[in-house]
Amino acid sequence: MRNKTIIFVLGLLCVFAFATQTVTAAKLALPPMAEKTLPNGLKIIVAENHEQPVVSMRLLIKVGSSLDPADKAGLANLTAGLLRKGTATRDANKISQEIDFIGGSLGAGSDLDASYATSEVLTKHFDKGLDLLSDIVLNPAFAAAEIERLRKQTIGALMQSKDDPNSIVDEQYKKYLFGDHPYGKPESGTIESVSSLTRDDIVGFWQKNYIPNNSVLFVVGDVKPEEVFPKIEASLGAWKQGAPPDMKFAAAKPASGIKVILINKPDATQSSVKIGNLGIDRYNPDIFNCRVMNYILGGGGFVSRMMTEIRQKRGLTYDINTQFSYNRFPGEFTITTYTRNDSTARAISGIMEQLNRIRDTDIAPQELKETISFYDGIFPRQFETLDQVANQLSTVELYSLGKDYLAGYLDRIAKVTAIDVRSVAQKYIDPKNLLIVVVGKADDVREMLKQFGPVTEIELSDL
Repeated sequence: MRNKTIIFVLGLLCVFAFATQTVTAAKLALPPMAEKTLPNGLKIIVAENHEQPVVSMRLLIKVGSSLDPADKAGLANLTAGLLRKGTATRDANKISQEIDFIGGSLGAGSDLDASYATSEVLTKHFDKGLDLLSDIVLNPAFAAAEIERLRKQTIGALMQSKDDPNSIVDEQYKKYLFGDHPYGKPESGTIESVSSLTRDDIVGFWQKNYIPNNSVLFVVGDVKPEEVFPKIEASLGAWKQGAPPDMKFAAAKPASGIKVILINKPDATQSSVKIGNLGIDRYNPDIFNCRVMNYILGGGGFVSRMMTEIRQKRGLTYDINTQFSYNRFPGEFTITTYTRNDSTARAISGIMEQLNRIRDTDIAPQELKETISFYDGIFPRQFETLDQVANQLSTVELYSLGKDYLAGYLDRIAKVTAIDVRSVAQKYIDPKNLLIVVVGKADDVREMLKQFGPVTEIELSDL
């Protein structure tokens, strides 16, 4: 039996600054962490924080909704959502009673690239928290009544979203941007796909993908590695290995020319707009340059160029932002806004101007200085709670970013230059090859949208 414990120093910010008012790059701490891999392949990472008698656990399963079969969108989401709804020995009520009795929390969920189960309890209740976490992952009942209850809730939410222009534009944007790539499927599924999911689908997904040799357990808080490792092995050591899934997918096709999709919502008084192109994946060496560029362009709230130009100077919107999604595969680069129907074309034209501007001219030294200062201030705040720490560590493990990723984060941001910003803008933003999706009243915006490219019009009732 291999019981090799590796103590390593992971570049982590000072997680334990609960009473700190301001944390800067100069005050980062590097706490020691302990790692162990069980014989079944489950990796365990423990980070000690003895400031408060609390421990947070996060079990990461490296499979998310991107693995949903083409006709079964929402399967990963439904599977994760059912974990807390009953096990072989506890129904949903008993699980709630037990975790509530000790004043803890217990949850589960999924996203594009991963699924997870979490528990946070007082240190004195660590055994109970671990027991409940292990039980919902290893022994879910997937009771028929709970499946139907969650199915109805999910379908109800999906039905409500059909009248929400923000939900509509988001779903249709991803559909047309990614095409047949798994990232184009809605994570929660569709009414049709969720309606068709069976218990066998759910059990099959869980059996195949919830395996220890494709999972990592993070334990962060008032614990000692040598004390919790044996307990974790006793709870999760019998978890059976499986074959990790093949995560190779055909790449999504980049846009060719400007494609305009108009979703007709006849009662809309304003247009919801998404514009963008395929972005980069989490492993791209330009990722820190893109973070800085995006903050300046539209990710920096009221200080961003998009907000300054489109909202403050022109009064065309109340909110506008840009973002990259950094996932296992290239995600999206997207500008999101809304505007009055009669100002839709002017808003889009203004966005195009800013896209060209950041490609064609260097950013100002002050913009770069303020962006680096922002990250120096905001990044440490993402480690203020135990759950945040576990989440940051899980990102490192999920994408195999390396032990120096967190320690070197701010240094990498600080090294970005104006030349780097312009370079990635030219490389990853292409105003001549974009997807534009608008949800609005077609009679009001149809003609004005034609100036950007051929318009494909879709009735809301046809979605």
